[in-house]
Amino acid sequence: MRLDIVREDVVESTGAIPGRLYVDGEFFGYTLERSGVEIAPGNYSLYTRFSPKFATNKLAIEVPGRQYLMFHGGNHPEDSAGCVIISRQRVDDSTVYGDLSTELYNLVKENADSGNATVNIRGKINYKILGAAVFIAAALLFITR
Repeated sequence: MRLDIVREDVVESTGAIPGRLYVDGEFFGYTLERSGVEIAPGNYSLYTRFSPKFATNKLAIEVPGRQYLMFHGGNHPEDSAGCVIISRQRVDDSTVYGDLSTELYNLVKENADSGNATVNIRGKINYKILGAAVFIAAALLFITR
């Protein structure tokens, strides 16, 4: 099972990093992270763990050199110390509402427990850079013919 977090631009005034979570290619919910403590872009394994803070099981992200990073509820970037807030609705670029962490845990639990669940965290697709890269590739192809 593959999860993908597609981040948007950092909201400089609040330090929020809004995004979207996809599960096996299907939109699942909105994410919110706090700039400065966010997880670096990359691929990570998922596992389940009991969270004493939330007094329940959560879906956790295995990030080298960091501990206890997980998906949980919240409304604002300051509700996270490095975890990913997962929610049903986005109020604005810095506020989300409707905790989806239990639904996500239940959906991914079996795959996470068997080592078959990963998350890919990536930044916003910059279409200007993508367009420039396509143009350069086409020009190189034309020149080398």
